[in-house]
Amino acid sequence: MIVKFLAGLDEQVQTGVVIFNLYVPDIPHTDGRMVPDKNRIGELQELIRTFVETAGGTEYWLETDTTPTTMRNEEIEQHFIYVRIKFNRIIE
Repeated sequence: MIVKFLAGLDEQVQTGVVIFNLYVPDIPHTDGRMVPDKNRIGELQELIRTFVETAGGTEYWLETDTTPTTMRNEEIEQHFIYVRIKFNRIIE
């Protein structure tokens, strides 16, 4: 997993955007080709959505900037889930 802090403000109210790239190894198909592990990708995308909806039980409000997208990285025979998450720290 790669997490990149894209932009944000560290003031009384913390806001920003982070990018998650979550890599999933391809699996061999019956004919020998490497194909995406669609079941695992679906499970991980659901975990990401659940984490964002519940904010992981933290003091942060989270929202996806885009729908999680799956892309292929041919060089390493893996697919990765790309998602941008906006955050805002909830201060009482």
